[in-house]
Amino acid sequence: MRNYTPTTTSTEAGFTLPELLVVTLIGAVLLAGFAGFYLSEQRAFRHHQIEVETSQALRMALEQMSRDLRVAGRDLTQAAALLPAITYADATRVDYRLDANDDGDALDAGETREFLLCNGAVSVCNGNGLSCADPNCGILADFVSSLTLSYRDCNGNALTAFPLNATDRGNVTSIDVSLSVQRPIVGGMPVLRSEVESVRIRNKVCS
Repeated sequence: MRNYTPTTTSTEAGFTLPELLVVTLIGAVLLAGFAGFYLSEQRAFRHHQIEVETSQALRMALEQMSRDLRVAGRDLTQAAALLPAITYADATRVDYRLDANDDGDALDAGETREFLLCNGAVSVCNGNGLSCADPNCGILADFVSSLTLSYRDCNGNALTAFPLNATDRGNVTSIDVSLSVQRPIVGGMPVLRSEVESVRIRNKVCS
């Protein structure tokens, strides 16, 4: 009598080692691609964010400079009518009189101010001829690569003999402010922004 041993066929087959290795490799490639895309998007978002912040800071700095310079020398009492609005001027620094407390004149303490380029920043100081480290100076804009000031008289002629002498300072009618900012970004190209603002001094009357 012959012994009969039944055989069974499994319908469930497992993965072989090469198949697992292929699947793992494909998964790693997909994951690396997704991670690269995610990091790229994060860098682009951060770059755009810094661009917006840099542009806003640049505009705010120019707006303050324009606002102050526009009313330089304003003196409703006429007590200082013979004094020039601009007390010092060269290509990277301007000192001016300003009615800071709105009492009608620009003769009180702290009403002579200056804008100057100082160690990669534009500083605003309460007082003229101050150094960058003076406590009366504050930073108006960071990461400044250049500040250029140019001056014109009533006829539009450029005044370029820096520093301007007393006669030329008294003739200054408008000031062109050119400000450039270069903000570095880790792992990316720096953000560059430049703006030019032409400021007309209101108290200067041309005959």
